[in-house]
Amino acid sequence: MTSPWHSHFESLTKQVSSPPVVAAGKLVRGIGLTLEAVGCQLPVGSQCLVQTIEGEIEAEVVGFGDDITYLMPTKRYGVLYQEVA
Repeated sequence: MTSPWHSHFESLTKQVSSPPVVAAGKLVRGIGLTLEAVGCQLPVGSQCLVQTIEGEIEAEVVGFGDDITYLMPTKRYGVLYQEVA
């Protein structure tokens, strides 16, 4: 049997929407499909939008180490980056 408080709090949680977490960072390197970013601290599995000159890339956080967050694109894209001579 559930208490009246349980029902009350359950109804309240349905009314509250959680805002999206917004974090900003900077891409510092791309190796193969792996993108390395600094300045954003997100848990593994978080979805990201990476802004590029060509548009946005959907990516997912797949790992982190030291100050680097590792991302992988979730869709196939054309050229993600180009070598600058």
